[in-house]
Amino acid sequence: MSHSFSQSGPLPPPTLPPPVPSPGYLRDAEWLSANHGEVVRQFPDCWVAVLDQKVVAASADLAEVERRVQESHPGAEPVVALVEGHPGFYANRPAA
Repeated sequence: MSHSFSQSGPLPPPTLPPPVPSPGYLRDAEWLSANHGEVVRQFPDCWVAVLDQKVVAASADLAEVERRVQESHPGAEPVVALVEGHPGFYANRPAA
């Protein structure tokens, strides 16, 4: 017994599973999240690259961060994030 399929149009592209981050990448992402306030204070409105739970490059220019990481840690898989904002304090004002 033979089976035949009828298809109109091209086949859909194969779907690939999403990449699985390495354990080191996940630790660095968790570190960045846990230390976000301090990173904002030190590097406001900058791109940062985190490796081994420390900031290894920071700049307002993403290409500069990528270049620095490639030079100092070739082949590394850093967490790269834009750290937006400035630290600040907000207080309730008494009603006028």
